[in-house]
Amino acid sequence: MATTPGLGRLRLCASALALLFALAACAPRTRWPEIPQADLEAEARKQKELVLREFLAMQERLQRVAWNLLLRNAELCGDRLAYGLGLQIATRDGFPKALQEGGAGADLHERPRVVFVAQGGPADLAGIRVGDMLHAVNGVDAGTRKEAREALEELQPGGKVSLAVKRDGEISEHLVTPMRVCGYPVRLKAEPVLNAYADGRQIVVYSEMLKFTRTDDELAVIVGHELAHNTQGHIRAKTVNLILGRLLVDLPAAVFGGVSTDLGGQLGRMVYSQEFENEADYVGLYYTARAGYDISTVAEVWRRMAFLDPKGISMGSTHPPTAQRFLALEAARDEIHAKQKAGRPLTPEMKQ
Repeated sequence: MATTPGLGRLRLCASALALLFALAACAPRTRWPEIPQADLEAEARKQKELVLREFLAMQERLQRVAWNLLLRNAELCGDRLAYGLGLQIATRDGFPKALQEGGAGADLHERPRVVFVAQGGPADLAGIRVGDMLHAVNGVDAGTRKEAREALEELQPGGKVSLAVKRDGEISEHLVTPMRVCGYPVRLKAEPVLNAYADGRQIVVYSEMLKFTRTDDELAVIVGHELAHNTQGHIRAKTVNLILGRLLVDLPAAVFGGVSTDLGGQLGRMVYSQEFENEADYVGLYYTARAGYDISTVAEVWRRMAFLDPKGISMGSTHPPTAQRFLALEAARDEIHAKQKAGRPLTPEMKQ
């Protein structure tokens, strides 16, 4: 016998009602304190402020390490050079909208504020201090993040830069002489990913890596490794290997066999992959030592990394096993220490 639509809906409503009664029997039975809405909103603002402050603290640490590496290894960066002021600015609108409400508590505003000044760097020598509000660059208003970024990106070698800043209610002008650095800016990415990477133009370090590295010496090894990927041309070489793999394997398979595959591309990506990582470890350790960091125990990073990925202790795919990387870094450390003791230049040994 056919069921009328009205009766079917009635049964569905009855079933839903029965489910609600059943779920109600499984509900929590305690009575917790009621929280006023105003208190909830205030706590939300406080947590947003704390998130912004934590990010700025991570940013300061990363930029401090990065500045030392980029400055003291400029002569090894070939023609990829830039001229830096040794400072960083931030604005409230530079963060996700969900966090901007906490900007005032974190001392972030629409106008750019100086949040990092490298000790002994150009801005520091010119008297710029953390907390200064940026007003103009070379006489051009820099009242927004976009205006400030565009003005600071036009730095030229050899010339002084005029920065007008507001401090304690008064505006002062400072002449800053840029310093030559490696032209690979270092960025912080706020994601819970234990990783860092180089793309041939810049270096990106995830916030989880800053939590994982216990000292600036360890963080310098990570950034130095990525800097070496860029300076040694690894990104370009990997791209060439990928293209060759697709041309020599994937294209013929598609044309003559009618099979679409990325096997050649995958093989191309794997060619010299571990060797590139070994070289980045080796050259990066030199960069770290040249920047004045203590490399005595930084290889311990790979023992701690092994705890997170036990399979990687003895097995490697695109990256060498962690046991191998630990021992290779210790050997490179001994090589560098021997050169330091003998007063020899700290330059990586190259193949004949």
